Amino acid sequence: MNRGFTILEVLIASLILAVIGVLSYTALFGTFRTQRILDKKMDLQESGTVILNKIKDDIAQTFY
Repeated sequence: MNRGFTILEVLIASLILAVIGVLSYTALFGTFRTQRILDKKMDLQESGTVILNKIKDDIAQTFY
């Protein structure tokens, strides 16, 4: 009895691993892209909060 894998079995296993690799790559870099977008939005929100607080303080000082 011959033991081992046929070429077809090796090709199918390679194809499955390649598909898993591509899906993992896509998910990982999609996550990194989303993180960068969220970081930019958070920076803008923090800047807006600082600016609004500065304006609020300036207006409060105007009337006192």
